[in-house]
Formats: sequence, C-alpha cells, structure tokens
Amino acid sequence: EALIGNLGGHKRSTTLVDIGAGVGFFSLAAASRGHRVEAYEVRPKHLRALRISVAQNGFEKLVTVSSVHIGSSSPEFCRWWMENNVEQNSSAPRLVSLSSLDRQVAIQIDDKKNIKVNLPLDTEHANTKYECKLPTDVKFLDDVIALKSEVGALKIGDPGMAGWILEGAKLLMMSSPPPIVVIQMCPAALLAHGWKYPETILERMWEWGYRDISHSGPMCDERWLNVTSRHRARISRSGMWGPLSPQLNQPTWCKLPKTLFGLVIHRAHPYLPESMMFHHFQRPALLEEERFSRLSSMETKLLHIPLPSEIG
Repeated sequence: EALIGNLGGHKRSTTLVDIGAGVGFFSLAAASRGHRVEAYEVRPKHLRALRISVAQNGFEKLVTVSSVHIGSSSPEFCRWWMENNVEQNSSAPRLVSLSSLDRQVAIQIDDKKNIKVNLPLDTEHANTKYECKLPTDVKFLDDVIALKSEVGALKIGDPGMAGWILEGAKLLMMSSPPPIVVIQMCPAALLAHGWKYPETILERMWEWGYRDISHSGPMCDERWLNVTSRHRARISRSGMWGPLSPQLNQPTWCKLPKTLFGLVIHRAHPYLPESMMFHHFQRPALLEEERFSRLSSMETKLLHIPLPSEIG
C-alpha cells in the first residue's frame, strides 16, 4: 500500500516500473487501480505465473511483461556477469574498445573462472577506455522503459542487482525521477553480485533528490527494540505488563536519516532483505499541482454541461 497508494492521486497514465516482479503482487495491485505497469521478471516459474495472472485478470492492456535482464554497462558488472554466466550463456559479454576502431579485447577465463583482460599494447590505444558489451538479454533500464508514460513509481525487487539496475537508470533518475522508489536491499547479496560498496546506493539516491527515506524489515525491528529497550525493561521489572503506550507501538517503517546510512548497511541481516522507500523532495509537489489542475479542468467542464431544462 505504501508503494501503490502513492500512485492513487496521480494521473491514470502514470506507470509503475516493477523490476523483479515475481508473481506480480505489486504489478497486479497497480493494474487493478487503472495504472500501467512495466514488469520485468527472468525466473521461469515466476514469469509464467505472472503472465497467467495478468491474462486471467484481463490486464493485458495495462501490464507489459518482459523477460529481459536489467543491468549496467560498467566493466565491473561485465566481469561479474561473465564469472556467473559464462558456462550457462554462450553470449557472455565482452569488454570492447570505445575507440573509432572498436577493436575487440581478448578475454581469457581459466578453469577457476579467473578473468584476464588483454588490453592493447600499442601506444596509440594505451589510454583507451573500455565498456561492457552485454549480451542481447541484458538491457539498461533507460533503454527499455516506455518514456511516453510518466514513471510514477519504481520498484526493484532483486536484492542483489539494485546497484547495477540504478547504474543503468541514470537518465531516468536524473531527468525525470519517479516520485517514489522502493528497493529490496541486502548488502550480502549486493556483494555476491559484484557491487562492492552497498552504502553508495543510499548516497546516490540522496544525491538524486530522494531525501525522505524509510526502511522496513529486520534492521527497522532492531532499531525499535534498541530505542524502547530501557522502557520495556522497566515495565518488566515492575511486573505491570499491559497495553503499551502509542509511542511504543512498533512502526511498520522507520525513518532513515543520512547519518545512519552506514549503520543500516553494516548491521543488515545476512540474508533477509530490507525494504527501502525513497520519496523525492520535488516530484510529489509537481504531481500534486498537475492533479489540482486536472481536477479544476474537470470542474470547469461540469459547470458548462447544460441542464435538461436548458436543452429543451
């Protein structure tokens, strides 16, 4: 509700981009309220269940389901992808030159999947920069989303790929940032997927204008227990257990100031993800202005509808 509810006051053409859609919980909820959805899922069982659910609910015109991998063009992602997909995917990415010659760079992978990149030795190309040329089933979010529809919300449900997905969505996030973004984050999973510094995801979102940040999950629970531990211990010693005061009711979401970014990352659960919710500090106000303008236009049209007596 925290995610889909934020789409409720916006125009009906607002789109939810759901990466790692699973069986479609968020996608179907958004479609049931009339919103368009761009859903991405690569796991075969989840993809099949999602497509069946979309068809059975009659949401084919609202929900677009794609089975492409959403990733990044950075060499680090390229190397990670090669290490984990070279045996399963014959079209593994390669590092290619950005020079006008576009020369292929030799890649060697030994039995232990150690990667050796043989860069050009001639002086003409000694300082050439290189980027990742991904296989056809890996795309950047900037390249695949339908920009004709305004993205009202972005959900990243793959805890290990969040950093790479945002890396490939810089154009969207800097030029037309969604008002709300929800990311399933697990630092251990990010590290396992080759993203070395999980805290940079929070810092980058802050730089992009997402200053209202909340989180829900094991770390939020731990923070609440730490804050209320002294008061609960005092109640326990007194033996007077009863209804807790409203101030002690455990929250669904915990506010996350910038000063606690490091704490949330370093004390994160080893395998359970934390839901991170980001609100942009400017976009909601702009959308509210648009909504007010649209309602005013509707009222004006209603005032000019002739009464039955006037028609006669």
